[in-house]
Amino acid sequence: MNAKAEDIYSKALKADNLNAAIAAIRELRGITELYAKITGELQSQTVNNIIIAPEWVNLRNVILAALEPYPEARRAVIEAVGRVET
Repeated sequence: MNAKAEDIYSKALKADNLNAAIAAIRELRGITELYAKITGELQSQTVNNIIIAPEWVNLRNVILAALEPYPEARRAVIEAVGRVET
């Protein structure tokens, strides 16, 4: 498939058919990505960044506000959360 896509790309360039050339490049990218996944060179994983989630921001603010009467506990929570967020 890779050789065929490369052949189509070369012919499209020679014919000055940019749409076909771009389509062939897209296919080559897909083939390369699939090959990398199969061989383990590319790992797919979802990353959830809770630090910027609005729910986390709201919860963090509520916790810190509740801890205002307890400055030592508030400071300890801020330090602990800071270690987790970095």
